[in-house]
Amino acid sequence: MAVAHFVSSGQERTEMSKKNIPAEIARLEDARKALADAKRTYNARVKSGEKAVKSAQKAHDKAVENARRQLQDENARYTSPIARFDSASLFRDHLDYQGLTIPLEPALTAEVIETVNKYASGSDVGAADALNDSIDTATPALSRDGAAQDCVAQPALTKKVLRVMTPTNSIDLDITEGHDKQAQNFAHKLLIAAQDAPQAVEQHKNNIVVLKHALQETIENTHSIDQAKAALDADRKATGPIQMMQLQLQQVREQTPQDMLKSYDHHKTKKKILGWLTAIVVIAVIIAVIVLWIMSRFRN
Repeated sequence: MAVAHFVSSGQERTEMSKKNIPAEIARLEDARKALADAKRTYNARVKSGEKAVKSAQKAHDKAVENARRQLQDENARYTSPIARFDSASLFRDHLDYQGLTIPLEPALTAEVIETVNKYASGSDVGAADALNDSIDTATPALSRDGAAQDCVAQPALTKKVLRVMTPTNSIDLDITEGHDKQAQNFAHKLLIAAQDAPQAVEQHKNNIVVLKHALQETIENTHSIDQAKAALDADRKATGPIQMMQLQLQQVREQTPQDMLKSYDHHKTKKKILGWLTAIVVIAVIIAVIVLWIMSRFRN
């Protein structure tokens, strides 16, 4: 019988090396290979499913980030100045100037005018501004003895401003000398923005509503993720082929004579240990070579 020959350790090595494996051991090897293949297929399928879940999650996160960025961009667009002039900033719904804010409306007017401050000394521009266009004639001054004297008229102080007016607000934007053209351009943009303001405000509100809804909808839309997770869960539960191969292997082992089975298991264990030792030796050699190379570098 083939069993008697397989028991002999010397003859076992000869037969194993020549691949003259007994039928019982051949069936055992086939059963083990079938189980390993089933496990490998199962692990590959699960790994692919995990990758699909991560990919779906990544795509969802990217879609949410894009929707959130669109909302942020809309707010940034609306709240950013569309024009500047010196210290004045024009927005889509208001004008800011030195801490003052004027809401834009179609009735707004903007024009460059020249103001005249009469009888103002060059050292008192503030007082001259306060008297702007308010004094039409010179007022006599009294001398110490009560006699009326004419004021000595100072050269008139003039300056250009951009006057912005609405039915409820008025503001003068100072124009630096030589910036008349820039002031005119700014006034033109201001008038256009004032006409467009109601529509711009309404459009912005609608955009915000739409973009917020889109963001929430994107956050809640996890269909792809749920689908990938369901497929992965199904793959993880699909252990039928592995269980079947395990049962088949168990049946083959039960049909294999015990002495032959022990000899086979002993051979497989020795082969596994030899593989481990070989790997350890290779790693040790690599480490030794690296250490010697490092030491030689330091010596040089």
